[in-house]
Amino acid sequence: MKRLTCSLLVLCMLLSLAACGSKPGDSSSPPSNTPNGNVTSAPGGGDEPGSELFPERTEPITVTFWHSNTQESIVKTFTEIVDSFNALDNNITVELVQYSSADDLNTAVTGAIMSGTAPDLVMGSTIYIIDYLNAGALVDMTPYIESEEYGLDLSDFYDCWLENSNNYDIPGYYGLPMLPYSEVVYYNKTFFEEHNYQIPETWEDMEALCRQIKADTGITGFGWDNHAKMFTTMAEQAGAGYTDSKGNLLFTETLDTVVDKVSWYNGLVQEGIFRTAGESRYFSGPFANQEIPMYIGSGVESMYIDQKIDPNNPFTWSTFPVPYFANEGKRAVFCENHELAIIDQNEPDYDKRLAAWEFVRYFETGDAALKMAQVGAYLPALKSIAASDEWLSSANDCQLTGASQMEYFYPFYGFDNGRFTSSAIYSDLRSYMGDVLENGADLVGDGDDVLGDVVKGEGLRRHGFAGRVGAHGQSDRPLLQTVA
Repeated sequence: MKRLTCSLLVLCMLLSLAACGSKPGDSSSPPSNTPNGNVTSAPGGGDEPGSELFPERTEPITVTFWHSNTQESIVKTFTEIVDSFNALDNNITVELVQYSSADDLNTAVTGAIMSGTAPDLVMGSTIYIIDYLNAGALVDMTPYIESEEYGLDLSDFYDCWLENSNNYDIPGYYGLPMLPYSEVVYYNKTFFEEHNYQIPETWEDMEALCRQIKADTGITGFGWDNHAKMFTTMAEQAGAGYTDSKGNLLFTETLDTVVDKVSWYNGLVQEGIFRTAGESRYFSGPFANQEIPMYIGSGVESMYIDQKIDPNNPFTWSTFPVPYFANEGKRAVFCENHELAIIDQNEPDYDKRLAAWEFVRYFETGDAALKMAQVGAYLPALKSIAASDEWLSSANDCQLTGASQMEYFYPFYGFDNGRFTSSAIYSDLRSYMGDVLENGADLVGDGDDVLGDVVKGEGLRRHGFAGRVGAHGQSDRPLLQTVA
């Protein structure tokens, strides 16, 4: 493999979930670049009920909430929480609108913001929140968080989740953690027991095991659902990083090391020791069909595996932590959370904002937060819940595996640095790495290769509102510039 001579993209800095403490953004005065409708200090003075920011409610109000929860148990729990909130004596009704996927939801929100018909609340992926913010559509929740009457104590939140909520160029809190999760390794426990295989801890162990599986059974032993997450995790484990919260690339000094790790993985795919999901897109189906005994995927996928297992050919499965390189680099595991955000893109509607905030506070704390952390394979956003007997006694194997990796999670920032956006990098990196892994495209080289195209600006382009409505001017600038 030839040496890479120009720039590529990767994922940044480990942040321990176990770290304590957090601070609300500075709300002393609004920044000059605050988008239309966002607030960073209480208008009308003070945060007492009856002020402009905190109006007294005299009439019923309805808040629309768009989300992309589709798994039956999550939808059931989510609906129960909304119903319990709607039953409160506060004259607020939350109406749910469900989309079939996160991508469909983002497309709908994007279009609605552009047409001025956006919902009041949205469950947004971290990498897309910045697009909504730069469109001038999001409400800064800082004055609500700091309010004596309506406030929220952020010290109980894990810093990693909050890191994604208050590190934008525009100061403030534009989303709060919702449904955190991490990647884990799924494995066919029955298959392992039948062949007396041991769970691999390092990548070296994983390669040796998969070679043994191939020799013993003729099948490929391992795959990784998401090509972009494979790349960013390899870069993190190489000690390089992906981006910081400003979109700075953190890998140029150790570029060769990153290429070595990704090339090692790609080589095993091309050899047939590892594989991709191919047309299945996700490994939950092939795994349930016992076509592959191990794969790395989102903890969310655990909710679908049992539904796909043939009842006439059942097996037992479980999870274990993501491997690491034994003698170099560091441990790193992908994690992500959706953000619960308030939208108000037109003239400020403080009645709607306050009503939406009251639901946010209800959802993020108490029984509602515990219920959401107990469903599916999601992880608690609150330290108190993660340490509680109620959560520990109900957590499944996938959740416990996710929680055991907390100190190795790295942040997955949303940003728009004027040259490229987080959503553009993620979408296009996933596509490009798919071309490498599935079609045999060259990862690096002097001529026609994937990463060369990226750095020459022939592939990655601006996504989201920055490109569509000109938040930063020209919409078709290359994302990356050539590094000499």
